[in-house]
Order: sequence, then C-alpha cells, then structure tokens
Amino acid sequence: MKNQADVLKTKLEPEELLSVLSRLSLVIGVRLHSIIFSSMANIPFVAFNYDPKVKYFVEDLGLSELLLEIDEDISLKNFQKKIEYIRENNDKIKNILLEKVNNLEVKALANNELVFEFLNL
Repeated sequence: MKNQADVLKTKLEPEELLSVLSRLSLVIGVRLHSIIFSSMANIPFVAFNYDPKVKYFVEDLGLSELLLEIDEDISLKNFQKKIEYIRENNDKIKNILLEKVNNLEVKALANNELVFEFLNL
C-alpha cells in the first residue's frame, strides 16, 4: 500500500461509524454491514461476494460492477480493475448511492408506519 491505513480497534456507535466512513474515499467491504454503512455514507466500495446477501444488496443498488466474486475472479488484477472503475465513475456511483439509499430509507419508514398502525400506536 502506498497510503497509510488504520485499523479501528474501538467499538463505535452507528453514528460514529458513519462519521468515520464519510471521511473515506473508498471502502473495501467483506461483510454486508460494511457495504450498508458505506452506502449510507455515500462512499463507493468494492464488495467481496462471500454470501448471497452481499450480492443481492449490491445488485439492488444497481452497482453489481463493484462486486468481486471470491470463487471466480479474486486476483490483484481484477481488484485493481474495480478500483480503477470506481476512480473513473466516482460521481456516477455516488449519485446512484444517494438515490438508492434515499429510496431504501423511504421504504424503511413506510414499514415502520405499517407496524405502528398494526399495533395501534
């Protein structure tokens, strides 16, 4: 690596994690929640497809080109291609993330309203 990397060793609250992620230019995500939080912070990512839920989430975002298949194409060359794609399409990816995350938030709020109606709250 040419740049400095830090490992967070402290447990962060969700808001704190979003604040940290918002300062990054890229997230390399192996777990689903890293991709979800990256998306919420509007930060492009490379997602390692270790589980179908990661693939489905990334595809739902319309960003399957950011998915790296572990079994098929995990190599330094393919990883570099993903990074280069993100560099070349950074603004486009951020616009997609902003739109898709906003849509997901609207759906989540609608679900909350349905639960409250059901419970008569």
